[in-house]
Amino acid sequence: MKSNVRRELKFAIPLLILIMIAAVVFWDFPAMYFQQDEWHSFGFIVSEGIRYITLDHSPLQLLVSDRIGARAIMYGLFTRFGLVSQWYAAIAFLFHLVNTYLVYVLASFLFKNKTGARIAALLFLVNSVSHQAFTWFGTMAGSTPSVTFLLLSVLAYLKFLQEDNWRAKYLSLFFLWLSFLFKETGLFLFVLYPLWYLLLKRGKMGKTVREHLPFIAYGVLIAILRMSEIFAPAGETNVLITSRSGLGGIIGNLFLYPVSAISQLFIPSQVMYTWTERIVAIVFPAIEPGTTAFDLASQVTVGNALSVLLSIALLLFIGIILKKEKKGKTGKMAKREIVIGSLLFLVLSFLPYVFIRKGEAFLEPRYYYAGAAGAAIVAGSIIEGFLASKKRFVALASVFIVCLFVLTHASIIRDDLRFQKQVGEERRSIINTIVRRVPVLPPKVIFYVIGDTSYYGLGELTIPFQSGLGQVLLLTYSLKGQIDPIFFREGSFMQTQDRGFLYDTIDQGYKEVAGRGFGYFWDKTTLADAVRQYRVDPNNIFSFYYRGQTHELVASP
Repeated sequence: MKSNVRRELKFAIPLLILIMIAAVVFWDFPAMYFQQDEWHSFGFIVSEGIRYITLDHSPLQLLVSDRIGARAIMYGLFTRFGLVSQWYAAIAFLFHLVNTYLVYVLASFLFKNKTGARIAALLFLVNSVSHQAFTWFGTMAGSTPSVTFLLLSVLAYLKFLQEDNWRAKYLSLFFLWLSFLFKETGLFLFVLYPLWYLLLKRGKMGKTVREHLPFIAYGVLIAILRMSEIFAPAGETNVLITSRSGLGGIIGNLFLYPVSAISQLFIPSQVMYTWTERIVAIVFPAIEPGTTAFDLASQVTVGNALSVLLSIALLLFIGIILKKEKKGKTGKMAKREIVIGSLLFLVLSFLPYVFIRKGEAFLEPRYYYAGAAGAAIVAGSIIEGFLASKKRFVALASVFIVCLFVLTHASIIRDDLRFQKQVGEERRSIINTIVRRVPVLPPKVIFYVIGDTSYYGLGELTIPFQSGLGQVLLLTYSLKGQIDPIFFREGSFMQTQDRGFLYDTIDQGYKEVAGRGFGYFWDKTTLADAVRQYRVDPNNIFSFYYRGQTHELVASP
């Protein structure tokens, strides 16, 4: 009886601690509000209905890799809950908890040790570098479910490696396919799986190719569809943007992005840039702090260099640890194979992003979400070994490192969520103030909003909205039944998908459809031109002024 109680407590106490940590770190998450891309999705849904899910694509495109699952989630949430953001937060956090559990299951499968698996799950749960993947509602519908099915695919593939179970191999491919219905995060698995097979099975190349023919066939199909979209785009615009020019630049990214990410997944940008600012101040004293040149030197030049150097240092440290580890028997994974395999997972997870513009040392946070799982397993495996060390100092040092990581990342997440909560409250207040002032729209209406503070580096933007306030108001009144959804439509379906009326952050303009007009402006000259052209009654122009210091929107004459 006592032994059963001990077993239950041994399971319940770590779970309770994990729940308490999650509650403390993510306390403000339910108060999050919509930030940017969500508004465009909502306008698109209002305009096109269920066509938003399919985008008029062919069945082959939708079935192979087209993020139809992500759009289905957003469509379902919006049509059921509208602008009640708490439901979006609940779904996003649920996916993150599921992914955290899958990291735990994956680590348990590899380590055969619950302590190391719990550490890996904890490190993934509170990783601040990647939290945007689920805390930004505009990306969570794609980023988090894709990693859910990606991790399930990895679990099935590892079962195939360990047991030569062909059913597990095809189950892995099935989960990989499901992940592509949300986002193409798992593209790197087409490279990773054969490398894992060679690492663990120590087989020949010919057999490796034969074993992975289903994956190769699926990968070729995706590549053909992707190439056809690039050379024969269906939309009005399809621009491939890279941070460097030419093949040489892409090859440079192939090295820089994965290698620098090794350290960046453990050291947040908030900490890294504190170090780089000090380095720039010492090495380049002529550059004045607070200037664009100082920021470029700190966040780009020195930031990239320091990230790579720290990553190399971490790899050397890991290499020293693994040097004493023996290889596992064929089909079995020892610590050496686990760490090397997890490192491969980490670095290769950045391959899909080598074509993306990188404005600073760090990529967009959501791109680190899959890599964070690999980083957590690497760290969990190494720390589990340290905790089992007979040297007390090593065990205590590993506990200190885990606590330092958790406290640092948890603090950053709390600060980020608290800031987004405040901004969300500001946005809600602005929308509510305008709706209270203008509860019923006249047939032709114009909103003119200015303020005394610039936001997000845009001098013209004097309100804290990352997408156009004009479209936010258009959507708000559309949901009240006062605006026809046709206002969201552009000249073609693809134009509506790409942009949309008044969506861009500093968009302004006026539009009339079937005798009703709607406009939004921040520039008085452009406003005057529209009033003259469309003969809008001055009494139907509603002016507001936003006081940035007091976060107050007031009506102005």
